Amino acid sequence: EALRNPQIAVAFNDLKLPVADLEELFLHLDKDRHGAISMTAFEQGLRILKQPATRFDVACLSANIEGSAAYTSKLSTKASNTEDGLSALRATLDSAFAVVEEVA
Repeated sequence: EALRNPQIAVAFNDLKLPVADLEELFLHLDKDRHGAISMTAFEQGLRILKQPATRFDVACLSANIEGSAAYTSKLSTKASNTEDGLSALRATLDSAFAVVEEVA
């Protein structure tokens, strides 16, 4: 919405930030997800975004990606196990209801 203002749009494009729009920029800068950031945090965030990535930045990103991949793998395994458990429960319940129907 703010980019509809031509002056803001030009200023944003001139910054050449590695984000698609102001909303993405705000989401990136609002680390604690409070829905607001101070002007100081905004300025510091812009300065950081304008700096080239260091080896440490790349190492942290790599560790985050590897950690996320491991978490996703574990989550997938848990989901599969839950699905198997639910299938077994359904089979047990189907059998139990069949017995109840025979008796009734």
